Order: sequence, then structure tokens, then C-alpha cells
Amino acid sequence: MLPMLLVAAMIGGGARASAQAARVPVLAPLGATRGTCKVTAPPAALRNQGVSQMVLLMISGDSARLLSVATGLRGQPVMFNAWHTIRVTTRLTESEKVFAHFAPDGRLESGTRRSSTGGLPSRLREEHSAALSGPDGIAAYALAKSVVAFCVR
Repeated sequence: MLPMLLVAAMIGGGARASAQAARVPVLAPLGATRGTCKVTAPPAALRNQGVSQMVLLMISGDSARLLSVATGLRGQPVMFNAWHTIRVTTRLTESEKVFAHFAPDGRLESGTRRSSTGGLPSRLREEHSAALSGPDGIAAYALAKSVVAFCVR
């Protein structure tokens, strides 16, 4: 799985699947974000696919957000992964994940959006997955570009 390889090397779900997951702003713009950036060279497996650098932005606070971007030779996003988790109650969390692969021109080639709830009791747990929609693909590409601009100065 390349998206997992991307994040693992750096650190060492179409429409929203449910009404509850709509509270998790996984593709929200960065705004006045404060976070920790890490920019690294890709491992050989990604370099062989034309990835020139990997950019990771970790944001913590009331919610946890992790955004990673693999850029091509011209600095354009080619892969994007976003995770965002919020604590709803002391016993319930909601998470959303987006995985996207882009053509050199920025067009969405493939992507998935996943939402899940977790906690106790176990009957509260849900998981949904769908193909990334066109509008979400556009939002993901814009966010990926923002992450690169924020971290690579």
C-alpha cells in the first residue's frame, strides 16, 4: 500500500459516509494553522515512481490532524493522505481519512474517503468507505498544495 508506505517512511472515503462523520473537517483549509512539518526525501520505492519529496504536517490540539503529501519532480502533489480525528465524548471518537492520487496536471486519478466512529460501547462503532468525489478531489488537491506551501518555504 503506497499511502501507508508514504506515512510510515516519514514518521520512523466520495461523499461523507455518515452524518456523524460530517463533523470531522478532514479537507478543511489550513487557515491559521500551527503545526509541525517534516520534509524528507522519499524511499527508493517512491523515488522510482517519480516522487521527489515527502511533506508531513502534524497538527494537534482539540483534534488530531495529519496531512502528508508526496510531490513530483515539478513540486506538484502526486499523492495526498489526510487523517483527522476528533473526540466527541470521553468514550467516542470520530475519524475521517482521505487518500488521493493525482495526475501531473492535478486531476484526481483515484481516491478514497473513509469515516469511522470508535469507542465504547462497541455498538457505537461504525466504518464507511466510498470513492473520492470530484469536488472532494479538488479540495484535496488544494489542501495538498497548501501543505506544501506551508511546510516548504
